[in-house]
Amino acid sequence: MHIHYIWQKLRTTMVHASPEERKGELEALVSKVNALEADGTDAGLADVLRAMIQEESHLISEHDHLKKAIDQVTFMVMDIKNKS
Repeated sequence: MHIHYIWQKLRTTMVHASPEERKGELEALVSKVNALEADGTDAGLADVLRAMIQEESHLISEHDHLKKAIDQVTFMVMDIKNKS
């Protein structure tokens, strides 16, 4: 049951939440995976889930960086447009 809950939570991690909220939820999931591993249920599966959670966290960070880069390019284009 714990594995199914973690998998579902990972797949549906607060899609419309802010990046900070999503990262907080992912940190909570890592804690649950650690507890699952400590329980001795399935260490291999816990490793896979942990890797998936870390990748999701990385994707959230990359998405945030891309949004900032797009905003900066937009401001630069608007600045050039206003100067000409």
